[in-house]
Amino acid sequence: MFGRPARVGDLETALSIDPFSFGDEIVGRSKALAAYAQLLRTGRMFSTVVEMPQAGGGRQIIGFGGALFVSDAFFEDEIGDPKPGLNSRIIASIVRKKPVALTHDEVRRNNTIGGLNVVITHAAWVPNALNVEQMSAFESVLSYAFFQLMRGYRLRRFFREAGSAEAIAHVQSQRVFAQMVMFDRFHAAHPGSRWNHDRALFVAEREHCLSFPGSIASMLFTYLEPVMRLRDTDQELLLAALDGLTDGQLADVLDLKLPALKKRWASLFDRVGRVRPDLVPQSDRETPDTRGPQKRHRLLAYLREHPEELRPLSAKPFRRLR
Repeated sequence: MFGRPARVGDLETALSIDPFSFGDEIVGRSKALAAYAQLLRTGRMFSTVVEMPQAGGGRQIIGFGGALFVSDAFFEDEIGDPKPGLNSRIIASIVRKKPVALTHDEVRRNNTIGGLNVVITHAAWVPNALNVEQMSAFESVLSYAFFQLMRGYRLRRFFREAGSAEAIAHVQSQRVFAQMVMFDRFHAAHPGSRWNHDRALFVAEREHCLSFPGSIASMLFTYLEPVMRLRDTDQELLLAALDGLTDGQLADVLDLKLPALKKRWASLFDRVGRVRPDLVPQSDRETPDTRGPQKRHRLLAYLREHPEELRPLSAKPFRRLR
């Protein structure tokens, strides 16, 4: 099985895997698809499709995971007055141009102080299509993808709605979510509601997740303060470099001339060296041809273990590298 970021062209197939979490109940299918496409294009939604090779060639999408950051006010409204349709309200907020999903600047602010609320919007697989071994592989692929996407952020809590009895049982089996809220009061007040009764809202706070040492949840909530305070342009360069691109490819991706790219590397190494000289040491054995690549190798190896250095962060109250 293979996991990769979702593309706009994947959305209808991927979202249809679990119709209970599609989120189109308020605005309709076409507007919901457009809202998801907007979330992907603007980088507000983290997503993964899981594919499985087919006997005749090609791959089939057999699973989909999605998550995004939302405001504190939205979380408080949802937990204070629990009602079915979490995803539908998120999507309606996008369509109505009053988004509860955080912008990049809002993520930057909350990642600096306070922490981030994560809604897991989707974690679905094609029903009755996987055997026990394949299901285990799917869980591993989706969990690893979620871990890679979320690690390094200052996380505060996760929450999600399970839209069926099967989804509820699956979430409970993971033991990550300490709080489960059923919608009994809502259904009592709205006996003719179209929402199915076997739904529940789950919440996982930081303190609960840290009580499972060694788990993915505990590792995600174990936050380290970044020490480099990298500039946005530095983060952009390093994130692209972590994909294994050559300088020529990096120059194309970043729309830079090769000399300008090399100058950016040199400036970055100089700033990093003032805070972490061990990462970019000078060596008598290095030549002009090897010095840059060796420094890059050491720096990228460090960043793979410290993704917090590459997450959005406000300049205040901290000082950036100069």
